[in-house]
Amino acid sequence: MGLFDSVYVDCPHCGKKIEHQSKADIDPCMNSFTISDAPAHILRDVLNDPHYCRGCGKWHVLFDPDFPPNYQPPRPSPSVRKVRDPKENEFYAHSTQNWLRWWDVEFSETDISK
Repeated sequence: MGLFDSVYVDCPHCGKKIEHQSKADIDPCMNSFTISDAPAHILRDVLNDPHYCRGCGKWHVLFDPDFPPNYQPPRPSPSVRKVRDPKENEFYAHSTQNWLRWWDVEFSETDISK
């Protein structure tokens, strides 16, 4: 059995709690969410997947008109840009391999070099 996260909703017909499972997270760890507190990537994963309710024998689906069935978001069109050199306290360097470095502060468009 693999790990997954769950989004619980009330059946719109009878009110019984229904589980929608997602493996969208990089490291799913059996988290339980509602529609109001689930992360966006998990909600997108459980959309448009009809579920059967054992309580009443009827079907329901989580649907968002902005993400209809078979919706494919546009593909990003990135370009490579130069970024300013971070200050000493703005990046993290590996303790034994100093060439391994990570940007360690909030990145914004102002950090892109002109």
